[in-house]
Amino acid sequence: MDFYKYQKEAMRTAQGMNGNLLANGAMGLAGETAECVEVIANYLFSSSCNHLDKEHLSEEIGDILWYLAVIAKEIGYFSEDNIITVSFQEKKKVAEKTGKMSTVLLNKKVFYLVESVGKCTDLIKKHLFQGHSLEKDKLTSEIVYIFGLLAVLSCETGYKLSDIAENNVQKLKKRYPDGFSTEKSINRE
Repeated sequence: MDFYKYQKEAMRTAQGMNGNLLANGAMGLAGETAECVEVIANYLFSSSCNHLDKEHLSEEIGDILWYLAVIAKEIGYFSEDNIITVSFQEKKKVAEKTGKMSTVLLNKKVFYLVESVGKCTDLIKKHLFQGHSLEKDKLTSEIVYIFGLLAVLSCETGYKLSDIAENNVQKLKKRYPDGFSTEKSINRE
């Protein structure tokens, strides 16, 4: 699945959401990244966990992709031939050629992910709440970098990034067949 197709599916799910989608995207990106980090931290640092929960990690990567898709659309990237869509394709191809990482490298990638997500949310915060102009080039650069990190992390799950995107679409279609609803969000399984 390419990013534009994924993005169209993600935006179908976003229909019906209340409030500012850019703010929602920033907060969701931070929250889902924390959940991704938790999965990896349990593997790296918990004495009771001796394996990486690959299914859970792939779900969290998919959720991060969803929020990146929303943010990208909200800043004007919603077509087949923009820098974000092209970068997604390039990053996933490069990552598919790499193998699994050592735990040290995995730890570094997680720190880089947190750093880039923090930069994204800070740029959005400054724009939405502090009166700054949106630094679109910086935000785009961070999104592209995050794609690279997610593509590499996806190798740890055994899934390709495009498969994770497709699995995320299927999960969201099942959860929100008619688009987002507050009731379904509150009462989900």
